Amino acid sequence: MAACVALMQRGADLTYVAVAVAAEVQERTVYRHFPTKQDLEAALWDWIVQHLTHADFASRNEEQLVAAMRESFAGFDADAPLIQAMLHSPHGLAVRRRQQPARRAMFEACIDSAVPGAPPPVRERAAAVLQVLYSAASWDLLRSFWDMDATEAADAIELGIRSLSAGCARTTAVTPPTTARHHSATGGTHDTQHNHRPPCGQDRGWRGRGLLVLRRQGRPPARPAGEASLAIVYQARSVASHAS
Repeated sequence: MAACVALMQRGADLTYVAVAVAAEVQERTVYRHFPTKQDLEAALWDWIVQHLTHADFASRNEEQLVAAMRESFAGFDADAPLIQAMLHSPHGLAVRRRQQPARRAMFEACIDSAVPGAPPPVRERAAAVLQVLYSAASWDLLRSFWDMDATEAADAIELGIRSLSAGCARTTAVTPPTTARHHSATGGTHDTQHNHRPPCGQDRGWRGRGLLVLRRQGRPPARPAGEASLAIVYQARSVASHAS
């Protein structure tokens, strides 16, 4: 494993010949320990996970995920060249792909804990965004382009994780219109939709605030297809206000 790490840090190909030379053993010895290239790569990534990232994909809620992310980022910083080599290596990509089922299950469980009963499309997209946030790629971007160390990068990612959970919770908490059957004076029945969202003039709820934002900007609100857009407009405006 030490020989594999040294090769990865130098950007060399992870071949049996190269590993044998670096480890000062015969090539057949490498084959005896790792019969296939997949075995060798998996063992290397497992070593990196155990010694550098401390990630076990066992998180099942937001608090556990944030704690694991902070520990992982600290591990990434401890040997940044190796993590970056693995991140940009086809071997590292192959290993991460094999671990994807465990990763996906972890992120989906965290979304289920934060937003119980989220619609399947929301659940899937939110879990995917969680994986984008908690990843070596995000750590590498914040390190390389924002000059952040592990703590600063973890603070930024935690903000993203908690904002995502809060946003999903607000979205799924919106009560949809319900249809009730009422008897008319003539004895017939008709459907009446009851929209439990408050009137926009009261400036309560994401829809009312979104409408006010649009009207102040001189833009007519779209109905009914613009419902989701109203939430996005208000949330984006809120984020901009807090940022300023």
